[in-house]
Amino acid sequence: MLDFSLSELVMAIVVAIVVLKPEDLKNLIRKMHKVKRTINLQYQSYTTKLQKDLADILDEGGLGSDKAKKPLVRYVVDLEGNLQEAYDLSDIMPEIKNSSPQEPNDGKQ
Repeated sequence: MLDFSLSELVMAIVVAIVVLKPEDLKNLIRKMHKVKRTINLQYQSYTTKLQKDLADILDEGGLGSDKAKKPLVRYVVDLEGNLQEAYDLSDIMPEIKNSSPQEPNDGKQ
């Protein structure tokens, strides 16, 4: 990402105030705000579309909102972007769901 320190940002602001006229500075701030808003809207649009597409994929696989029939196999997206099966073992072995990790016993009591 962009790596700016506070002193560099302050210096850039001071230079902008000295070099630009107040009207130009106002226009620059408005344009930057507009670009930021556009980027945020594009990001929200992208994430909404991604969530919808993933929901459609899960619905096609029979993993939709049918709460009565809970499948044992669920899907996750791995780091390469591929769909992988993930198994829910809590129905098969309920003791896993409520068990907490145990500390190793070195024979000391």
